[in-house]
Amino acid sequence: MMKRGVGGLLAAALAMTGCAAKPLDEEPSLRGDPQTVLFTIPFAVGETYTVGMTGPDEDAKRPLRITSVDVLRSSGVEVIGMGAFDPDELGSGIGLVPGWPPEGYDLRIREEATLTEEWPGDVYTTIGVRTLEPRSGLRGIVVGWVDADGVPGSKTFDLAVLTCAAEACSPAILEDHDLLLPELGLVDPAG
Repeated sequence: MMKRGVGGLLAAALAMTGCAAKPLDEEPSLRGDPQTVLFTIPFAVGETYTVGMTGPDEDAKRPLRITSVDVLRSSGVEVIGMGAFDPDELGSGIGLVPGWPPEGYDLRIREEATLTEEWPGDVYTTIGVRTLEPRSGLRGIVVGWVDADGVPGSKTFDLAVLTCAAEACSPAILEDHDLLLPELGLVDPAG
């Protein structure tokens, strides 16, 4: 299993299902289908995009500090940045949008302060991704934090992001993009 530390964050207005608080030393399973799949065609090799989700649990004592963001599995992508922001300042979250940092959000995503800033309220996290292959993706994102009492916590997002350049998408993939999960190694074998 490949782990890529991002050391930062992810943000989004997506209603992420399947998010679970986990102890920091427990590896989540990536068996079966992810809870949320984002699929898009327009990203060609070399293009960048931003993936976001919500942040730490609401019951984590504030202020808190983000300590890490880990992408659990990836294929054909490179993580090129991370950031965090106060969703009240932005007025919304970020799901999957072109560019890093995404146009219109760049002044509010505090990339440099992500791991040092104390967040008194809600905080959303983001990562910037560059496609390296015509078919690419990532799966499983873990956001870690330390709360006001010094208690560490983490939240796992069973999120898959799949991209397929127009020339690399077969009719079968366009009809059922979940076919890319095993092809890209983004699902653990059953058993």
